[in-house]
Formats: sequence, C-alpha cells, structure tokens
Amino acid sequence: MDELASNGDGRNAALIVATRYRRAIARWAPRPRSPMRLPYSTGSVRASLVVFALLGSVPATASATRLVPASVPSAPAVTWTYLKASPENREPLAAYIEANWFAMDAKAVETGLFRRYRMLVNDQTDGEWDLVVEVTYNDACGYACVAERFDAIRAAHVEQRIDGRGLRELGRVLRTETVRPRD
Repeated sequence: MDELASNGDGRNAALIVATRYRRAIARWAPRPRSPMRLPYSTGSVRASLVVFALLGSVPATASATRLVPASVPSAPAVTWTYLKASPENREPLAAYIEANWFAMDAKAVETGLFRRYRMLVNDQTDGEWDLVVEVTYNDACGYACVAERFDAIRAAHVEQRIDGRGLRELGRVLRTETVRPRD
C-alpha cells in the first residue's frame, strides 16, 4: 500500500482498498435462495398460527355477523330527535308524534327492535327546540342494526293526521343525536 501511495497515483490505492472491502462484504452477503425454498418465512407462519390460536379461543357468542365495530362501547345506543313546532302547534305536534311515531315505536318494542321510547318536553316555550323523542335500542349498534326491519314497520303504518295536518305543517325535525350513558 505504501508503494502505491509513493508512486503518486492515488486512484490505484483507492481501487485496491475498495476491491478488498467488496470481497470482505461478499463473504457476509446473503446467499441466493434455492428454488426449493418456500416463498414465506417460518416467522410469518408462526405469527399466523398464534393469530389463529387466539381466534379459536374467542367464544362463539362473538358472532361475525354482528355489524358493531370494536371501538363502539357495549352500552345501548340512545337517539334523541329534536323537534321544533310551528307557531301555536306545540300540542298538536306532540299529539302527532304520539299517534304516528309512538305507534310504530310500540311495534318495534313488541318485536324486540327497541328497548323503550319516550318524549321530553322543553319547559321554555321560546327555546331552540320544543320536543325530544328518545329511543333506547337493545345494543350499541343502534338504528343501523334495526333499520331494515323498522322500515317494514314504517311501510305498514298509515299516517294519522292531526286536524288534517301532517308533520310538515305542525313542525320540523331539527337534528338527531346518538348518545350513550357514561359507564
């Protein structure tokens, strides 16, 4: 090495060092795989076996057909639907809700879709909302899990108008919120 450096040609010295370095690396480089090797590693097979073993220990009650995400709490879902009555129509709106919505909700309770339902009335007559309809479902999935079956109840229902007026004439739905009791 001193000879190359002494003749003044630095490129030759660098080439020799790089060649020696490549040979040292080549000794430790991975060997090409045999064509008979499996396309997966044994580590991934072991990990898959662990996952399947854990899934096998899940009780049968945790059905795969249930549509509840894992992040949803187990407390039953409750929906609050806020309604605002047209001027002078607060009582007729409440009567409309009882004659129509509660008639359908009663059938939903009978068939096991809902747990219970009720109406809350705002004491302030000039508030943002006048009535709240509260529906408690049987599980955390809420309306999403019963929508199809409740639509059948709704299709079979015949609207009962109050003094010849329907929901549009008596008031409007402001919003619907889903809430849960704090555990």
